[in-house]
Amino acid sequence: MSYYSWNFDFQPTAVLVRFTSGYYSGYIDHVWTDLEEEYGHKVEFRTYNSFRHKDMLDKLNVSILPTFYLYQKGVLVREVKGAKIDELRAILDAIKNE
Repeated sequence: MSYYSWNFDFQPTAVLVRFTSGYYSGYIDHVWTDLEEEYGHKVEFRTYNSFRHKDMLDKLNVSILPTFYLYQKGVLVREVKGAKIDELRAILDAIKNE
């Protein structure tokens, strides 16, 4: 359970959105959980499945899975295509240290 889901006073610095396929992605799921535990006090984490949210992925032109979007103050500020965990971690470290 994310920090955001049970702390109603939580005001995230950013929202990290993950777009995934409908298939099990064990490694990414495991890493995502670790990232959420480490950075969940600053960042809200959301996941959207390509089967359930196809219209959203089409509207956003998401063609590579996984794709990660980072929003700050409602504005898309970063996009990471593919499982580039080191890049995600660097982005989250910068937010954590703000």
